[in-house]
Amino acid sequence: MQETCAIAILAGGEGRRLGRADKALVSVGGKPMLALALDRVRPQARHILLSANGDPQRFSAFGLPVVADAQADAGPLAGIAAAAGYCARHWPDVQRLISLPVDVPRPPADLAARLMETDAAKVAVAEADGRRQWAIACWPISAASALAGAVADGARRIEDAVRAIGWQAVPFEEPAAFRNVNTPADLAELERALI
Repeated sequence: MQETCAIAILAGGEGRRLGRADKALVSVGGKPMLALALDRVRPQARHILLSANGDPQRFSAFGLPVVADAQADAGPLAGIAAAAGYCARHWPDVQRLISLPVDVPRPPADLAARLMETDAAKVAVAEADGRRQWAIACWPISAASALAGAVADGARRIEDAVRAIGWQAVPFEEPAAFRNVNTPADLAELERALI
């Protein structure tokens, strides 16, 4: 278990292609998608939080701190910035923040360990099958906290922010672990994988 990192599960999306469903609470194989993600990441880090807007009480059963974006409708960068700010205030031992979208509910069991093996001054970005997963990354807390200013100035693309900070790719051998659930077809495929 990583002691100096936190994992922020990003659940602020609108779920437009899933009928505007709250993706974190969409049932997959009888469990909310958030529960599937937590099953994978709880052994990997001592500190886990949820980045989500709206009524935090809907997540009370999960026992996680729920952190809302400082700026509405500003995308996942705002969620990463808010999560980093929470870590700086509440968990001073945390030096790096791993971002993971809730719609990637089956990340590798060694995600945190592998991302944390990198240069702590850069953003470590997961890569599988030659495809960079910009939202699945390990951020220096200071750099992630500074994203709040960039978001206020209009920044929205994670890739642009990562490139501005400096980054390195971390290759993984399991492309299926990074499959995200955006559509009913994706949901059905994940259901089949869990059988």
